Amino acid sequence: MAKWRICVDQDAAREEAEHLESITIEAEDEDEAMDKADHIVKAGYFGGPYYTVMEDDDWDGSNYPKDNPLGEDV
Repeated sequence: MAKWRICVDQDAAREEAEHLESITIEAEDEDEAMDKADHIVKAGYFGGPYYTVMEDDDWDGSNYPKDNPLGEDV
């Protein structure tokens, strides 16, 4: 059976965060601002992390921490 590793696209998450932090929201109060922020996030389909899986040819089990809740052989 082939072994696979989860690979997170950290650049996409960073770029998304930078874009969201560049937006200024005008609102009467914090609740209205939060509602508008929620709408911006949902409308833009934001919400990483972005990840895929790729075959791990060098898998030996050592890339999992000992306290991995999924166990060593996922």
